[in-house]
Amino acid sequence: MNNSSSVISFFFSILLEKSIQLRHIKKAQKKLDAIKPKIIAITGSYGKTSCKNYIYELLKDSYNVLKSPKSYNTLNGFLLTINKYLKPHHEILIVEIGVDKKNGMNKFIKHFSFDIGLVTTIGNQHLKTFKAIKNIAKEKTKLLYNCTKGVVINKDCNYLNNLSFYIETISFSLNSKADVYIKNNKLHI
Repeated sequence: MNNSSSVISFFFSILLEKSIQLRHIKKAQKKLDAIKPKIIAITGSYGKTSCKNYIYELLKDSYNVLKSPKSYNTLNGFLLTINKYLKPHHEILIVEIGVDKKNGMNKFIKHFSFDIGLVTTIGNQHLKTFKAIKNIAKEKTKLLYNCTKGVVINKDCNYLNNLSFYIETISFSLNSKADVYIKNNKLHI
């Protein structure tokens, strides 16, 4: 195989992959439109899976809840969760949104809307691809600015505690400066 045919083959494989992914996106959009679950999306530098599991435990006795399996947090994992696991009886869908580079959130918010968004925290993970922590904060908070019903803010994270929104906002903290906080090992709401 010569150089030009390997380049053509490479571009063809990318085109094929994108075409298949677009088919899965359209299938997921159609399914979400039919079922209409409330979607809770969680992003952050770390703690996404733990947070998803806690929220699931809080909601599962009152609602039919689906959470994304394991640590599925890529667009393909998101699509798989919807297309394979989401059923008509589900009222709430809890998903993780993983982004590891600038504009990584765009592939999610371009195709899907989220009811409630939560950023666990902003940290140094993926600093090599983001180049600066402010880029990480900017990218992760894109989710919050694209939610339709509400956002949950970690007031203990300096990159999140001064954000403001025009939709319902609930803050949480390990001290008393938030809507939900822990003091003397007790939860206060």
